Amino acid sequence: MRVVLCHHCWTWVFPQGPACPECKSVITLDEADPSADEMTARLGTTALRLGEVGWERPKLPPRGELWATSTGLCYWPLLSSQPNGSIVSFERVAARDHSWSVFSLWRASPPVREIAATEDASTPFPLSVETPSQGFLDVPGAAFFPRENLVKVVCRGRSWTLFRTIGRTVRFTAYSVATEWKPAWQTLLRQDAWRHLAGRDT
Repeated sequence: MRVVLCHHCWTWVFPQGPACPECKSVITLDEADPSADEMTARLGTTALRLGEVGWERPKLPPRGELWATSTGLCYWPLLSSQPNGSIVSFERVAARDHSWSVFSLWRASPPVREIAATEDASTPFPLSVETPSQGFLDVPGAAFFPRENLVKVVCRGRSWTLFRTIGRTVRFTAYSVATEWKPAWQTLLRQDAWRHLAGRDT
């Protein structure tokens, strides 16, 4: 299996034939990834942590953190490096399930950069820098949802549903209780740049 970054919906995916399974756009495998400056302009600067979430997505890391940036929402998978060199999702580690490994993962853009295992227990969101773009291309399973593509955000109970113009509807489940993540959502959706999102129940 080969995993690539779709340049239309900004999600790491396993292509279904020539198409992206998230947005159905055609993926050109020899197209280079965006430059560092282009990624910085796209992903924006770090703004607010919304919480740890689960996301049902076959073959890709299902557990991570959801962050708001100046230009959208960023899903950052929580991964753990293993003694055998594979990188697995925290969810897999907890369940003692089969490893989600990057041994067979493939990138579209040259040069191919292998994702090496380190002594770190996880791949945390890069708080030490102003933008997540500096690590986004090296973290398979990450996803970005541009604000201009979001038409509605609905928060009910522990379920967060994103409706967007490019890509399918995405539903996250929060791992924390509402008292921990609800204030962050309320803070975000009260900002002028996010007020256009209708149907929010926060």
